[in-house]
Order: sequence, then structure tokens, then C-alpha cells
Amino acid sequence: MALWTTGTNKLLSTVTEQQTVSIALPVDADATITLISGKLPTGMKINGVNLIGTPQEVARVTDFRFVLRATLNTQIEDRTFTIKVEGPDTPIWQTPAGDLAVGNNDTFYILDSSPIDFQLIAIDDDIQAGQTLSYFMKDGDGQLPPGTTLTTDGRIIGIVDPLLAIERGEIYSSGFYDTSPYDLQSGSGR
Repeated sequence: MALWTTGTNKLLSTVTEQQTVSIALPVDADATITLISGKLPTGMKINGVNLIGTPQEVARVTDFRFVLRATLNTQIEDRTFTIKVEGPDTPIWQTPAGDLAVGNNDTFYILDSSPIDFQLIAIDDDIQAGQTLSYFMKDGDGQLPPGTTLTTDGRIIGIVDPLLAIERGEIYSSGFYDTSPYDLQSGSGR
């Protein structure tokens, strides 16, 4: 007579972090269950023929694979199971969307050659799961003022590069006469 009512390598359940669950194991109700290999989700334990508890925060969707042994009288059977824990959440911005008050007296503009030291703020509940919140800008997400950078801890720092009154490429021209502020003269070099 089989103690387990299911085969091995089975997804036992998909659960959400921070929500209390009770999972009935597919086993004879009189069997004694022990964990012999692997790891149950943090916050869960074996209680009779049930897995109970509140799975803790996970940094990403995580599969917990483990082997349970059922014992009844002299009969012993092992089964491998997996519990999937879902629920990693995205950070929540505390810094308001839109223009940033990076200037003197919290103005929404900055002058050339002015220093910027502005801290962006976001919170993430998953940090307790071992993650570190990191700030970055992907290509195509916009740009910071020239001369400033975004640090991984969320600070925009630097000194704003001065704006040129004339674009660098427009200072000299090798094209038609009088189409740029300055013209280059080609010739014998007299």
C-alpha cells in the first residue's frame, strides 16, 4: 500500500509571500512526515500531514524544492516536491514624478556651473529579503544635465556644464562664405 497519493517531482503549490497558508500533503493521514532534503520556504513548517506558515519575502519568484519522507509502521516512502513563492514587489517612489527641485531654495531649474546634490528616494519591501535597492538609467530613459551623474544609491551629483552660446560644430565653416559666425579661408596661406 502506497503512503503517498501522488508521484514525485510535483509542484505542490504556488503561494504568495507574506500570506499565511496551510497545504494538505497528498499522503496517508496516519503517516509521520519528515523533511530529509532541500528547504521549505522560510516561515513554513511541517505540522502533521500539512505544511503551514507564512512564507517570508522573496527577492524574485523562487522555487523551493525538498524531499519529504512518510513513515507508517515499517513502511517508508520519499517524495520530491516544489513550492513556488511569488510576490516580489516593485519599489515605490517617494520622490514625486516630474520636475525635480534641484536648484537653490528648491527651485525647479539649475544654472550653468552650479553644483547639484539631489537624493532620489524609493522604498522596497524586498530589501529585507537580502536585496539592495540600486538606481540606474537605461539607454533611452532620458538624460541628466551634462556634468552630472546618477549614483547607484540614488544621488544626482556634479556640476552642470556651462551651455555654449554657439554650438561647437557651428563655430567654423568650410562651406559657403558668411553662413557661419567664422569662415575658414583656404588658399596659399599668405
